[in-house]
Amino acid sequence: MKWQEIPVRDPRTYRQGIRHMMAKIEVPLAIGIEIGLGWGVSAKTFLDLHPKIKLISVDIQTDLEARVVLQRVYPKQFVFVPWDAMPFLKNLDVIKCQWLYIDGGHEYDEVKRDIEIFEPMLVPGGVIAFDDFNNANPKYPYPGVKQAVDEFFSREGHRFKDFTAIHLSETGPVCAVKKEW
Repeated sequence: MKWQEIPVRDPRTYRQGIRHMMAKIEVPLAIGIEIGLGWGVSAKTFLDLHPKIKLISVDIQTDLEARVVLQRVYPKQFVFVPWDAMPFLKNLDVIKCQWLYIDGGHEYDEVKRDIEIFEPMLVPGGVIAFDDFNNANPKYPYPGVKQAVDEFFSREGHRFKDFTAIHLSETGPVCAVKKEW
């Protein structure tokens, strides 16, 4: 994937959606975790909006142009973790985040796995967000995202509030604020 490729029709709308989700964070923001770097659009938006905040980005692909660009432009903020380092990362109880953006694999099992691994890292008052929940583009349907997220919230929704759908472009992300462990 090339850094220059922007997969949203209007990047301003995408930034507004990210701002909207981040405005829901109820605690001081120190660390964000993003699952799925891809083109780097959400990472760049996050880092531009919060120049003093760390972003840990996890992806299965390590040769992404976005990784190189973001590490060069945001050397103190951007931390890339290859997916194969996850057994190490997920056992660190000390990693806690206020912003968790899940946009990795889009199959049901992949989304479910990402939720199980990363949701415990989200602190109360932090926001969990899922991209492509209500994907309106018939060319790229992602029923696995919706299924895994719906299943998670039917089981664990009592620990969250403000489950909100954000309608930006065709991606249809949703977010919720964690209220308890």
